[in-house]
Amino acid sequence: MKFKVGDRVKVIDRMQCYSTYEKWVEKYCKQYKNNWVYNSLVSNGIICEIKVIAPHINFGCYVYLIQDIKTGEVYIMGKKGITKTKEKYFKSLPDDYTGTIEVKNGYIVEQEILDDVEKKYLTNVIKPFKNKVKGISKRPNVNEKAYIDIIINDNTNVFLPDFKNDTMYKGMVENKEYTLKELGLDVK
Repeated sequence: MKFKVGDRVKVIDRMQCYSTYEKWVEKYCKQYKNNWVYNSLVSNGIICEIKVIAPHINFGCYVYLIQDIKTGEVYIMGKKGITKTKEKYFKSLPDDYTGTIEVKNGYIVEQEILDDVEKKYLTNVIKPFKNKVKGISKRPNVNEKAYIDIIINDNTNVFLPDFKNDTMYKGMVENKEYTLKELGLDVK
């Protein structure tokens, strides 16, 4: 996985933390020295932002200075200790926010509308006429069932087989027309 400054990352292996690497801090990121947590390991699961990427002084690998979004504390991590994430920490929501969000430990979790299996299936279904798809909707049907409605530009509809509601396509709101981009199906 390739990282860049500004990436949001989640700590997945706290043992990859360089908690006493003062020489590296002095050389590459003095401006963060006051926020650096010396001689203490970071907690797994926290969300941070990469602030500095620089080579390890003694080895041929890179080391990452990450900053905890909640506390502002910074830690030095090896590559195997972090992974990219879409989770976002928030302190407050805008006054005009009216939507719903999923929150885990103070972090907003951006849920994808479709899971990987649903994306793969729909990608294969629409492949022959992808450039003509106007939108895709989940429609309610009788007996607590639903179906997928693929809307084509010429106002033709392609209906996929029924499925028991709340077993598939759980991220889709019924009767809402989604674009391919919203569903993550616009990849070539």
